[in-house]
Amino acid sequence: MFTCDIHKVFVNDSKMLFPTEHFVAETGQHLFSPLRTGGDRLLCNDARISYSELGQLISSFTGLDEDFVKDSLRVQLYCSVQRCGPGKERRTFWGTEHRYQYNGGSRRDVIEVDLGQGRSGCAQITAFITMNGGVDRLYEGVIIRWMDKSSLSTSTDQRDRPICDYPLSFNHCLWEWSKTPSDRRCFSSRGFRNRVTTQNLWSHIDEQDRPDVIRSEIRARYDIVRYDSVVGHVNVHSDPSTGHLLQTLQIV
Repeated sequence: MFTCDIHKVFVNDSKMLFPTEHFVAETGQHLFSPLRTGGDRLLCNDARISYSELGQLISSFTGLDEDFVKDSLRVQLYCSVQRCGPGKERRTFWGTEHRYQYNGGSRRDVIEVDLGQGRSGCAQITAFITMNGGVDRLYEGVIIRWMDKSSLSTSTDQRDRPICDYPLSFNHCLWEWSKTPSDRRCFSSRGFRNRVTTQNLWSHIDEQDRPDVIRSEIRARYDIVRYDSVVGHVNVHSDPSTGHLLQTLQIV
């Protein structure tokens, strides 16, 4: 479980909608409000969720009224934070396509999430968020894209993780991307295709592969979780034989 901020890096927000000049002068840069202004427009390439979706996630996470969230809440997004673990060890987490200093700027970590009652889930980091609603209304969390147990997995371990069949059952789990019940509205909103270009969305993907990647996110399921539910990094990569996501539990 991780707490205690040490260092933060802001997302690449050059293509995001900014608030009025008065709001910026009052609160400083890298804050945006109101969320309602953005509607179904995606935030940026580092966080490919819409302003409307983010408002709904924040309302669910904080318990605040959704209209208050969309009209008044002030939000900051980060692509990297460094946190202290229970033994005071430091861990750095990233979720970016542009701001990491290596690998062409891209690093998007996968984490184990404590689901309670001894169960663990798996998710990819989208961004880190601070939400300020006024006095005694300051919240922090991690925006994640959930994974589900793979439909190809037939059993689970003691943490309810989907383990692979023998001979990989001792140290591998198999996940797949979690999906929303229906297509996300922002992908069919008016002007979506033009905004993909003007906002440089999915610009880190080769042009010939971009349509398939965009389609793969039409039903992506996002959430916000507390920092203290983050157990740590996990080692996950695409499994070429199944197309699902293979997690290595330990190196043998």
